[in-house]
Amino acid sequence: MKNLKIYISLIISIFFVNQLTAQPDGGKCDFILPVEEAIYVNAIDKGLVLQENDGEITSNTTGGTTTTTTTTSTTGAANADRLIYWVHGLASNEYALDIASAYTEETYKVFGVEVEYDQMDLFAAATELMDDISTVAPIQNANNDITDPTQNFIIAKSLGGLVSRRAYKKYEESAGLYSGIPVEQRNIGGIVTFGTPHQGAQILNNSDDVYTYASETCSALGEGPALEEIENNFILDFIVSNGTVADALDATCNFLGETLLPEVFPNFELDITEDFEVGDPHIDELNNNPFPDLPQVAFYGEESEPVGLNTIHYGIVQPNTEEPFGANDESPTVDKFNSIAENYRMKYESYKELLESGDAEPFDGSCTAWQWVTSPLACSALTILGVLLDNSVGVQDATDIRDAYKRGTEWCEEFNFRYKTLIGAIEFGDVIVNNTYSCSCSIIGGSGETEINFPSYEEELQTIPSGSSVTTEQVTTPFASDCSGNNPFYDYCTSPLLISTTYTYEYEEFTSDGVVLASSAGNFPGSQYEISMGDSNHQQMNNDANLQQALANLFNGDYGQYFQTDSY
Repeated sequence: MKNLKIYISLIISIFFVNQLTAQPDGGKCDFILPVEEAIYVNAIDKGLVLQENDGEITSNTTGGTTTTTTTTSTTGAANADRLIYWVHGLASNEYALDIASAYTEETYKVFGVEVEYDQMDLFAAATELMDDISTVAPIQNANNDITDPTQNFIIAKSLGGLVSRRAYKKYEESAGLYSGIPVEQRNIGGIVTFGTPHQGAQILNNSDDVYTYASETCSALGEGPALEEIENNFILDFIVSNGTVADALDATCNFLGETLLPEVFPNFELDITEDFEVGDPHIDELNNNPFPDLPQVAFYGEESEPVGLNTIHYGIVQPNTEEPFGANDESPTVDKFNSIAENYRMKYESYKELLESGDAEPFDGSCTAWQWVTSPLACSALTILGVLLDNSVGVQDATDIRDAYKRGTEWCEEFNFRYKTLIGAIEFGDVIVNNTYSCSCSIIGGSGETEINFPSYEEELQTIPSGSSVTTEQVTTPFASDCSGNNPFYDYCTSPLLISTTYTYEYEEFTSDGVVLASSAGNFPGSQYEISMGDSNHQQMNNDANLQQALANLFNGDYGQYFQTDSY
């Protein structure tokens, strides 16, 4: 039995992975390629070839294989006017902003330095970032004849923005290697952030819920196809019960959500993620000590609906595998999802119709594995009977498959809402309880009409004056008090009977980039400009048209004279 469950689990797992990773054109998912390799290959394919620079970065191509060593900086024009320190986000690397860096170097008189940092905790990350900048800045300042180090500034993505803010704070501390350095001698003169959770990222607070939802997703989408696959398999249909399938699916899905996902994405389990949860003291410390005199700009994404699907697209497809600033189309994943959702709905409707039509075979003709062991002759007879019935879908099997596809359909319908709840874009308020009551109420009329009150409806019927009439109505009301002697429209009502209760959940919805709320990424204490990037999600903004426009506006001086930079 254990081996059978393992076998079924493998079937379910393979199906589920195929469903999630299958592309509309039948190709492989881009995430199979490691991020750094995908981005580096893309940079070469798009003509943004990394060049040798003082031995700091080298690229060798032999027989189609590309290798790189040290990644402190990329290309840059000789005698640039300023350095740009590119600081990547969580679970990323120094290649993540390659396309943006190459574009700015080709367009403006800047030299790009892509820095790396330790992602164990915020303090360690900030220390390593400052050490790297302090090492490379004097060398590249000299190489490019830059005499004013304060003209150099940071452009950071996501977590990189918090690391950069914490790094700059070292200049302001009373002790330490960088404390007390005069403003005019500092190697950082400004900070620009994209999608940085300045007020924290709620999705990190909800990480346990994310894993639980992954398990629920697996069960909701996996059960219908698994049951149907076994129903269509002659041998499995007779030796595997639907209960065994459900148990195996639950085991597989719980393993996926609780064990496999944390192992597949270990970077999201790093200690540093705790440092920028909403309400974390590290966040509060940064926000309570801003740098109002430092030129700072915050760009934040406001993704359009469906937020969840649009964001997931550029989680599956690496943005930098698109053409430069070409990560603008999330429709393939949206279309794929809608196709899957429609398939689940049609499956549900077809099995529902089968049951309603009476065409489902009332006899299923299947045995569990244990029943085959204990009653082999009976199960053999059932098998023969099943063949004679042309292996038709039985009522119980059809019911189970219908219900499973219904759950899958409901999951698809609720996905976008649930996704936004997980990232904190939906915040629940009061729960309104609505009760519905029913009672019988009477009006006494006629020639003998009198104003009377009796303790019970039965007593009233027995003692009403001669010649009076009694009109009784059924009353449905949300108020129990309407079923009492206080109701001015009736002479008497029976006691209220509660017939239904509904719950209305009040909630407020917030815009986001699909990972970080706009109210967090756009609330950078001390910044002079907070700029929306409409229709950009968190991953997409690494390489979309909005990023190109944002950089153009920045270097053209639209967000402060400090950032204005001459172009070639």
